[in-house]
Amino acid sequence: MQIVMIALLTSACVVFLGDRVKNLKSVIIEINSVVFRMMEVVLKCLPVAIFLIVFKTILTTTITDILSIWKIIAATFIAYTVFAVIMLVRLALKYKISIKDFLQKISSTMIVAFVTCSGTAAMASNFDVCKKNLNISERFCDFWIPLSHSLLSPGTLIAIVVFVFFSAQFSNANISFVQLIIIAFLTVQLSICAPKVNGGNITVLTMLLTQLGFSLDVLGTLIVANGFMNNIASAFGMIVRDCEIFDVSHKVNF
Repeated sequence: MQIVMIALLTSACVVFLGDRVKNLKSVIIEINSVVFRMMEVVLKCLPVAIFLIVFKTILTTTITDILSIWKIIAATFIAYTVFAVIMLVRLALKYKISIKDFLQKISSTMIVAFVTCSGTAAMASNFDVCKKNLNISERFCDFWIPLSHSLLSPGTLIAIVVFVFFSAQFSNANISFVQLIIIAFLTVQLSICAPKVNGGNITVLTMLLTQLGFSLDVLGTLIVANGFMNNIASAFGMIVRDCEIFDVSHKVNF
């Protein structure tokens, strides 16, 4: 959030000062080009490293662990599916496009996100998909994709909500109306600030459970469940982000 605020303030000041900072504009544009090239190199190597980590995690998880948490995994998968279907149907009705064709166009990004469990690793692929397959302006993609990756975390948002209700059941606690308001408010904030790494939502979930007074003994179960949802959550996140960028880019005529 701090980086986003600094970027917004800097860009606003540069626009306001206009011709008085011609050299600074050139420097910013050149630095931006260098940073994007660095991101491109790193992101192309990242999927391999993440895949190896995920593969190692799967090998160390037993069938007993899976059976003990099937309810929370099923509930989260259903929530992901319903949310994704709503986004796709809305896009299809609004722009008269085929859901099947849209999914085919973004399939390469979804595969990278699924295999690596990481939206970050899929960013390089997503740049290409949005520019070439969805015909979205390069300037808009360079601005919106990193911004949406920082601020839009639908997979984390849904997972935190499901985890909180499971934790309440585990703790034999009733969620009051006031706590529902707290959950709704804090979940949005925490989904944004959650570290964009595997298991990052567990970090912020711990703070939320403490705030609600729920038992932290459930964290072990949630960590295991989260490990089995990372793949689907990452692919689901790419569907939502690409639906969003397609919609916003058409609204602003990019």
